[in-house]
Amino acid sequence: MNLLVNHQLGLNLMIDTGDTSPLSLNPADWQAVFSTNGIRTKVVTVADAIKQIARSKVGVVPRLTLAGLDYTNLHAMFIRRPDQPSRIGLGFFHRHQVIFDFARNRLFLQPGQYFSVPDVEDMSGLHLLRIGSNATIYSVDDDSPAASGDVRQDDIIERINNRAATDLSMKDIRQLLRTGDGDLVTLQLRRNDQPLTITLVLKKNI
Repeated sequence: MNLLVNHQLGLNLMIDTGDTSPLSLNPADWQAVFSTNGIRTKVVTVADAIKQIARSKVGVVPRLTLAGLDYTNLHAMFIRRPDQPSRIGLGFFHRHQVIFDFARNRLFLQPGQYFSVPDVEDMSGLHLLRIGSNATIYSVDDDSPAASGDVRQDDIIERINNRAATDLSMKDIRQLLRTGDGDLVTLQLRRNDQPLTITLVLKKNI
């Protein structure tokens, strides 16, 4: 897909429905988009399903145009490998009603109910995996609300805001961890078979 960033930079991105981010940019495209001073970026922690943890970056794309539609403040993840193509993911398509015409190699986008909803990153500093039925913490960002609250790697979330974590999808849990700057989130955790309760004050990070 060909799109225009900030009315001047053209990018060609692959469609990847396995990528949950709105945009993911390889090092060359990242540099082209975020080389301008003043554009917001932040270093974050990422991990895969086998708990391989790495540092990456997220940035806010001020303006993007695609097929006559204008977008503001889309979030982009940094792809660490230079041989990987930049791509558009499910976080972008979530804003639309989408029709894929595979026979004609076409894609039709119509703004949906979430078209103008801004992208929001996690505000807790927690990174989670579903291991069995447990929502398990695989890492905690430094200088985050979770770090300040002494939440630790391998803690298991049993309840969040008095709702059983086993009854919530991972999407639901992540949504509760980014509801708004200054919101309170109460976690009931299990650490080495010991229960504990911690309240976090969420903080917008980008």
